[in-house]
Amino acid sequence: MAVTINGTSLKALIPGITEAINKGLRTHIDNTQADISDAAPKDTGRLASSWFVNPDAPGSKQRPETWNPVGIRLGGQARVEVEQYSGQIDAKRTWFIYCTLDYAERVCYDPMYAKNGRGGAVWFRVIETMNERKLKREMDNALQKFR
Repeated sequence: MAVTINGTSLKALIPGITEAINKGLRTHIDNTQADISDAAPKDTGRLASSWFVNPDAPGSKQRPETWNPVGIRLGGQARVEVEQYSGQIDAKRTWFIYCTLDYAERVCYDPMYAKNGRGGAVWFRVIETMNERKLKREMDNALQKFR
């Protein structure tokens, strides 16, 4: 006897559910990367532009030191470009949003260095705290048609 949900076999539903989960995860990863880049303190924009997505392990990519040497301190503007992951995102893998700049961890967690982030000195911790709730909401939206 085949298992059915509202008259549709479970076997027929699985590809659609898998696609919806992958879509929800992609939305979550894209939104989280954008949230981090948007909230990061910006002088030249190098930190805000150095958050990348990679499957299975953090990568080694980073923006060069000369990313935007004029920056805010010298009367210029911060240059921010978010490089979204262009490959397939699926829930079978572990995904990393990473930044390899040597000062990134200090700016994310040390209130003395983090104070210029949008949201103040706790900008990164706020994103971390909200992340699980946002993932649940994005997955709920992606799976809504299966309820």
